[in-house]
Amino acid sequence: MALSQGHIELVFDTQAWDELGLSSRDCHVVFGYPWPSEEEFLEKVFSRHASPGTLLVSYHDRDYVLVQRQVAEEPELLTLG
Repeated sequence: MALSQGHIELVFDTQAWDELGLSSRDCHVVFGYPWPSEEEFLEKVFSRHASPGTLLVSYHDRDYVLVQRQVAEEPELLTLG
């Protein structure tokens, strides 16, 4: 993260990805553990960068795990289960 003119900007460090010859589109399962105020942000970032078919598994509470799939040509994630 970087602070720029009073705003927090996320900066993605690609060094490890570059060393492995991978990109975020090479991931097939992404796990997230968002705070309640970060849930929408996590879904938006995933929707923007994930390849079609990729799963987002997010832990929301001790009794609630959500599994969603990125679907090609669809603006919304597909909730599974």
